[in-house]
Amino acid sequence: MIRTIDEHYPPGEVFFTKGAGRHRNELRSFLFALRDAGIEEQNLVPVSSILPPGCKIISRAQGL
Repeated sequence: MIRTIDEHYPPGEVFFTKGAGRHRNELRSFLFALRDAGIEEQNLVPVSSILPPGCKIISRAQGL
């Protein structure tokens, strides 16, 4: 999960999390995975998997 203010600015901080969800409906399983990861109430944004220089890795607690 990367925190950013605007899609035109590179992220300054990033935290990592994981979760798993199972359901016969794909969308429900995705929502269960978000809940399991503890980020179901966060806004998701598309980002690159390449972190920009100077991007700080923070804890999930700090990121939430």
